[in-house]
Amino acid sequence: MLISAKGTYAIRVITDMAEHGGMDSYVSISLLSERLQISRKYLESIMTLLSKNGVIDVCRGKNGGYKLNRKPEEYRLIDILQITEDTLAPVACLKDINRECANCNSCPGYTTWKELNGLINDYFGSKTIKDLMCN
Repeated sequence: MLISAKGTYAIRVITDMAEHGGMDSYVSISLLSERLQISRKYLESIMTLLSKNGVIDVCRGKNGGYKLNRKPEEYRLIDILQITEDTLAPVACLKDINRECANCNSCPGYTTWKELNGLINDYFGSKTIKDLMCN
């Protein structure tokens, strides 16, 4: 499992917004880009993805920008990563949770991989943006 730059940047931007009062007012993409040292264009694509999935609110216009729509402790890392990542599965056969691998009954590692997948999901499900905040 390798979490992409998109996933880590999404978590970084939400954490940054939470640390800077992100529910109180809209913050511009320029300010976020500067503070986090992420290119504006790449950050825009992440923010669009997050806003389309209801993670953040967006306001267009001169005084617009982005803001959080819930408290930091209500943002679970698993929810953010499921939006940004193709999969968190440690092996390809567990990528589609609705379909078991055809070889699962004869695979010597299947049980181990399935347990690891559960641990990964439980771990990220138990962590929130509040856990990552510095202040």
